[in-house]
Amino acid sequence: MSSAQARSAQPRTGDRVIRASTAATVVGIGGIAAVVSFRHALEVVRDNGESGVTAYLTPLTVDGLVFTASMVLLDAARRGDRARCWRAWRWRWASRQQSR
Repeated sequence: MSSAQARSAQPRTGDRVIRASTAATVVGIGGIAAVVSFRHALEVVRDNGESGVTAYLTPLTVDGLVFTASMVLLDAARRGDRARCWRAWRWRWASRQQSR
């Protein structure tokens, strides 16, 4: 490998800054969204008569299903598995309907 090829294979400083700032923004906004989603779902569950541990676990199951389906979608898309993508989209849609 020539030195020119080695330099082009390494990420440039600007690319690293872009990746790091994107990751920090996604984590920050994702954290805010998780708190808002959890609080809203907890309020809905409590308004419908649940209390204690059940009231706190129910929002986690809904958001957990959405997260899991999203990861399956990402994996299937990376592998080019269209059938698995379709099943994951249906799973994700069904889990979001649960939170309404």
